[in-house]
Amino acid sequence: MSTIVKGQHFVPKKAHLNKFCDDDGYLYVYDKDKLNSFRTTPHNVAKKHRFYDFPEAEDRQKQKIERFFSKIEPIQDSLIEDFLEKVYFHQASDLLFTDVLTTDLKIKLASVISLQFLRTNEHRKFISNVFQSTKHNLKQEADQIHKQGMRAILERIPEEYKSLVASFLIETKQISINNSLKYINWLYSDEGLSIVQGEEIFRRFKNVADILVNHIWLIGFNSFGKNQAFYTSDHPVAKLPHLSGIASKGVQINFPLNSNVIIILLEREYFNKYEAFDNKIVQLTTYQINHFNSMQVFSSDRQ
Repeated sequence: MSTIVKGQHFVPKKAHLNKFCDDDGYLYVYDKDKLNSFRTTPHNVAKKHRFYDFPEAEDRQKQKIERFFSKIEPIQDSLIEDFLEKVYFHQASDLLFTDVLTTDLKIKLASVISLQFLRTNEHRKFISNVFQSTKHNLKQEADQIHKQGMRAILERIPEEYKSLVASFLIETKQISINNSLKYINWLYSDEGLSIVQGEEIFRRFKNVADILVNHIWLIGFNSFGKNQAFYTSDHPVAKLPHLSGIASKGVQINFPLNSNVIIILLEREYFNKYEAFDNKIVQLTTYQINHFNSMQVFSSDRQ
């Protein structure tokens, strides 16, 4: 029988959070809601109680998403560790102007970034906000769908029964629409959003990864060590502009791998002057490190 996991991380411990710890295994955390900072272990951050659980599902299906991530996170951790070793080798060997990324490696890393982007609480809030901003159109759309369905049904009904069937469909129309709207509103409530987000993770992660692969990839290296470490957050795939899409012209995306290495993605048309650095390591200044850290702070949900 599978173990029930109650505290579920939306940023993985081993594949990500552990890589930002101090020598004692602790993280330094700032809480945007409580406006305080504290020191804690990765076990205590970037997680929520039964975050991915499907409500009203059978026990073996309830934690389908959590089990999925528990299986792929060791694979992601191994991939990232191997890549970091390669980056450090290139850095130590002064191979900064040679490609550190192959096409195959870029595709694999893009999948890691895509899944991380889609799995967080911040992204769940985004899904909810999109629904709230468009739900006023739902009744109109439901009414239109019902009319189209009614026409399709009546086309197949013998002429002598059409008026009777049409009368029945009109009488049941509002009940049908109300039931549909009730279910949709539940689905996008705090209780049902795990289903929507889980479906989006599986439906979109390959498409998101394909978009990311087509950006310019820079591997930012921080030579300042602990004095100027990269930040991470509870939504570590940070975008600028914050509300832009991942394929928008001029978008830049960053994903820190540890305190010293960060993946920087630049939309290819707008940032074409950086084409020569695609797939290569770039040494970052303190100003640039502060810029990427500010992106993490701004994009984070809470910590």
